[in-house]
Amino acid sequence: MNREPETRTKVVCQIKDQKFEGYGSSKKLAKLAAARIALGELHAVPPRAHSLPSSPCAPEPSQLLAHHVARLVNDKFNELMRSDLVHSKRKVLAGIVITINHSMEGARVIAVTTGTKCVSGEYMSIMGMAVNDCYAVVAARRCLQRHLYAQLLMYASSSDPRKPIPHSDLEPLPDGGYQLKPDRQLHLYVSTAPCGTSQSRMNTQTGSPVAS
Repeated sequence: MNREPETRTKVVCQIKDQKFEGYGSSKKLAKLAAARIALGELHAVPPRAHSLPSSPCAPEPSQLLAHHVARLVNDKFNELMRSDLVHSKRKVLAGIVITINHSMEGARVIAVTTGTKCVSGEYMSIMGMAVNDCYAVVAARRCLQRHLYAQLLMYASSSDPRKPIPHSDLEPLPDGGYQLKPDRQLHLYVSTAPCGTSQSRMNTQTGSPVAS
């Protein structure tokens, strides 16, 4: 077990020569995450918390890529905050990872953010003089926009803006404009449930959703 600088706990479960990492805000949650990853990969056991009673036969999505995305974001945050003791203690973490053909190989972290605050009413600005919302997931969205703008600038500075750039995440459209390449996927990771109605979970005993 290893406690990372930002106070999220990391647990490594080793079975023979295979290691499975789990993260959580407590030792118990980190152990549970590591166990789920190990079971999912070794025995194809899906997590029960996400099964929907209305479609019991629906196939469970692979959790391996999801856990890989979480590990990439956490590792990148730890790398960036290694010498920053003040900001490394932030507990709510968000990040965006881009993959090609849903493959874990070559997955890239394009955004890592933290934050739990928004400014109060008297400090809000409709003129753009203040950043009103600094929640981690909102900041991650801004970083994604910045990344996409950077991809567009690559085409803008190209000798032929209509010619696809192999290493870009975007491609030109026949009728003008650009789009995300079909083989690219964007994955959002948030270390805790966002505020509002999205904070819901399934009651494992009754099967009905309850507030979290």
